[in-house]
Amino acid sequence: MNYLKQGVLIVSILFISACSNTHKETLSGGIKGSFVSSYSPVKLARCIDGNARLHLSGSLDPLIVDIDTKPIEVDIINGSYYWAIIFISENESGSQADFYLGGAGKLFPKSSISDVTRDCS
Repeated sequence: MNYLKQGVLIVSILFISACSNTHKETLSGGIKGSFVSSYSPVKLARCIDGNARLHLSGSLDPLIVDIDTKPIEVDIINGSYYWAIIFISENESGSQADFYLGGAGKLFPKSSISDVTRDCS
């Protein structure tokens, strides 16, 4: 089945490693959080790389996304951890991509990955 043509979101997690002083740590409590997506609601629960479990649900716009991961190894940049969740959807007007970047245990929308790497020296 072509999920893009069905309008279903493709979700992936990208861990960002951009600084020379980056190191890896294991977050024993995992990553937990929630945020609101502007995409049309769908119902989807899937595991990514056996670590990250994303719960996407909703019957009305906006879509609420809950994230609850197992203990996971992440990149630590300048004392904080960052990750990115990428949504890709397709409709009549073409493809759309949306980045939600997280750090220090919180999720917040950003327009590009460069926003979290620009302060690295």
